Amino acid sequence: MRKIKYSFLICLIIFAFTSCKKTSNNTSTVNNTGSSNSTISASNATSYYGIFYTGKNQAIVGGVLQAPNYNLSGAYFSSSPVFFPDGSKVVTVDTVKANGRTLIYQSFDNMYEDTSGYSTGGNHLPFTFPITWHVVGKNGIPSFTYLDNTPFASYTGYNAIPDTLNRAGFTFSLSGVSNVDGISALMDDGSFGHYSTSVILGSNATSVTFTASDMTQLSATNAGNISITFNKKNIENVYGKAMSFQSTYIFSKKISIK
Repeated sequence: MRKIKYSFLICLIIFAFTSCKKTSNNTSTVNNTGSSNSTISASNATSYYGIFYTGKNQAIVGGVLQAPNYNLSGAYFSSSPVFFPDGSKVVTVDTVKANGRTLIYQSFDNMYEDTSGYSTGGNHLPFTFPITWHVVGKNGIPSFTYLDNTPFASYTGYNAIPDTLNRAGFTFSLSGVSNVDGISALMDDGSFGHYSTSVILGSNATSVTFTASDMTQLSATNAGNISITFNKKNIENVYGKAMSFQSTYIFSKKISIK
């Protein structure tokens, strides 16, 4: 179940980015290895040979904001440029490491993922931000090392999220958001598989709305959850191949659904 939930979070991140505009905001320190006549530099590309994910999770529990965890990390590689992962174009490399931790290729979702905790069913081990990516390439993907300082979004308006949400539909304000390219929201009723339709919002969104149609597949419960995903990405030209380094901040709160 832990493995499935992690993959769902990766899918949510990908889903959120399908409406994002590209950005090129290179604030990273680069230590690259490979062809001596190539460089790593900011890019304006809108499709990529590699997509790298770094995640920050934070929640309110019992009305108290918890310390964040940095524990989602994954990578995808393609034979030709794509906007989001495409299983028909996926290629593998020799190794992928995030802060020295080897990521394992998962064929069911075409991603290299952190699998720490899979064998015991425990939580994934947290990463320390920033992330140093080290790739030993093949199949057209170059070898390189990259220090990813792509900043995470900031969200301070979480007190606007109600404790109880109505199956007839609802809206709450979205404020205190900065440093973001894309936003999405997701509702679930606490039973695996019964997720509502996610809503994708623009980076300048000022509210979150779920309609009655969105809520029809959810059951009334005191064990529901709402998650808001904020994304930021940094595009680099890595030895002639555009790569997207994406940071994702997922904020969640337990709620009741009536």
